[in-house]
Amino acid sequence: MKPVYLIAPLAFSLLGCAGDSENEDETRVRHDNTGESYAYEIVECGNSPHTTIEEPSREVITDMHEFREVYGVTDLNSQEEVPDIDFSTQQVVAIHSGWKPNPGYGLRIDEVVTHEGSIVVRYTDILANSSGDCAYPAMVVSPYCFIAMEKSDLPVSYSAITEEASCGGEE
Repeated sequence: MKPVYLIAPLAFSLLGCAGDSENEDETRVRHDNTGESYAYEIVECGNSPHTTIEEPSREVITDMHEFREVYGVTDLNSQEEVPDIDFSTQQVVAIHSGWKPNPGYGLRIDEVVTHEGSIVVRYTDILANSSGDCAYPAMVVSPYCFIAMEKSDLPVSYSAITEEASCGGEE
């Protein structure tokens, strides 16, 4: 009888795992499938280890002076030139996640749409993997994304979902 007792828990365990993987797509949180696509371009996304932006923020930037200021404090160690944006025809949306305890966190822009009289930026806040299998360095980072789009008088709103990262960090 002992083999039955040992095999039964193993069988239930394996069946449980198979059931979870089959339903993974069904339980995954997704954005609404509404609105019409609105053209945008990712200017830059990353994780900054040196920033003065401690708290999460989202803002629409409509002039070069403000863009230089926000871009500059996003990564204080960056030696890159400020990207060239034509603010006579474009605006930039800046999303910052604020300080996070390790580089397992990130941001991903999923889509931009127009819906019910506004521009909706849909993005994913990526959380560090909680499995215990990942080795993240102990360093504070701040995930961010800048996207450029056609200048508009429509208000900009945001729709965020969360997702757990794979051990490779940002997905």
